[in-house]
Amino acid sequence: MPNDSRVPLVLVVFAALLLPRWATADSLLMVYVDKPPYSFLDKGVEKGFLLERTRRVLSRAGVESRFREMPPKRILREIQNNAQAICSFGWYKLAEREKFALFSAPLHQDRPQAVLAGPHSAAAVRRHASLKQLMSDGALILATAEGFSYGQEIDLMIAAFPGRIDRTVQSELQVARKIAAQRADFMFIDQEDYEFLSEADADFRGNGLVRIEYPDMPPGLKRYILCSQKVGADVMRRIDASIALEGKY
Repeated sequence: MPNDSRVPLVLVVFAALLLPRWATADSLLMVYVDKPPYSFLDKGVEKGFLLERTRRVLSRAGVESRFREMPPKRILREIQNNAQAICSFGWYKLAEREKFALFSAPLHQDRPQAVLAGPHSAAAVRRHASLKQLMSDGALILATAEGFSYGQEIDLMIAAFPGRIDRTVQSELQVARKIAAQRADFMFIDQEDYEFLSEADADFRGNGLVRIEYPDMPPGLKRYILCSQKVGADVMRRIDASIALEGKY
C-alpha cells in the first residue's frame, strides 16, 4: 500500500496556492542585499541563486512583487518601521528580529562557515586545532562585516573575542582584501561566497588567502524570508506553501 502520510500536507499546500492572487496597489516590495552569489546586480540585471529561488516562490504563491537592492541596515529598519508591505530574503532567524518581523519557512541552509586567513597570518591561525582555541587568541586581529550576523554562536564568540576587531561596513570581498593587505589576520566567510569569489574575481584568487575549516565550527544556518507585519499571515501562508513545493534547499 502507498504511504498516505503526506497527503494532508499536499492538500493544504495546493489549497493555499489556489486562492486568488495577492497584490497591493504597488505590489509587495522585496528588497535584497548586494551579496553575490545569493543576490546581486550584473550590468543592471538582477541575478543570484537565492534571488531566483525567491522569484519562483512568489510567482507560485501568486504574490505580485517588485525587487530592489538595499543596504542591510536600512532593510531591517524599514521592516521594523512597518510602514509598508516589505520583505527581504536570505536572513537568519534571530530572537531580536522575531520581535518585529514575520518569518517564512526556511528558504535555504548554509554550509558551515570557514575561516579565511592571509599568507602572513595563516600559520598563526592554523596552529589552533579548534575554533574555540582560535577565538581565545588575543594576539590576532579579526575583521568582520558590520551589519551582518554570522549566526548566534559565532556572534557570541565575536562579542567575547579578546583580540582587536576591525569592523567595517564593506562587502566580504573588501574585508578579504584587508586580510590580504595584512590589515587583519582572519575573518569568517560563507562557503558560497568563497567559491563565487574564487571563480569570479582574479584578484581574490591571486592574493594568497587561505581557507581553513574547523571541526567545531557551528552547523550552517537556515535562511528565511522576513517581512514587515503589514504583509500579514495570509501572504506568509502562501509563501510557506510555495516554499514547501520548491524542494530541497
